[in-house]
Amino acid sequence: MKELIEFIKTGSYSRESVTIKGLFKLYLLHIAWCIPLSIPFIVLKFVDALPTHAFQNIEDPLKFMFGAVFIAPIVEELIFRWPLVPTRLNISIALSFFLTYGIKYTLGSAYGYELYLQSIPICILIYLVAPFICIAKQLPFKCLMHFLVIAFGFLHISNFTEVYWWMYLIFPVLTVPQIVLGYVCSFARMKYGVVYSIILHAFNNLVVCIPLLIKYLH
Repeated sequence: MKELIEFIKTGSYSRESVTIKGLFKLYLLHIAWCIPLSIPFIVLKFVDALPTHAFQNIEDPLKFMFGAVFIAPIVEELIFRWPLVPTRLNISIALSFFLTYGIKYTLGSAYGYELYLQSIPICILIYLVAPFICIAKQLPFKCLMHFLVIAFGFLHISNFTEVYWWMYLIFPVLTVPQIVLGYVCSFARMKYGVVYSIILHAFNNLVVCIPLLIKYLH
């Protein structure tokens, strides 16, 4: 826990070989932090001040679970954790997936996950015509990390079926689990590598989907 707190405060970390125990401890830390930090959200939900969560209106549970466990962790880790090592290629990849994600969100669910294939030509285009993107190299690592984590949390405000203007003002309260997960996955990405931040992210989403799976099977 001390190492993770130090990472969040200063951005310092040390690389080491990954272990299942180490990843599981990170996941337990995520849960341990989410419980107390989510109290304001729970209160808002209890007094019925928030709109319905999209999780409660799933038309195709199997498709949703496939996207949540296999697609979302890869796409979101490439957008928000991959550029923590801000090379020109890494930033090009992150931006291409971000733009593709935005296009898919705008077009709606009628377009499948194959839409992400267009991120390949977009990535090549960004890499070739936008060398200025390496300006991210000038940012202190800590600032880049916090920005990406906050952006990751802000993105998940769209998990609600309706979003009102005041929800944007308190989005950290409404997206506590995602913000905490963002810091934990950022730590895993830098300490173990992006593959393991994807695995951690996927495992978290799998756990979240278990109630939906049970409901579907019954």
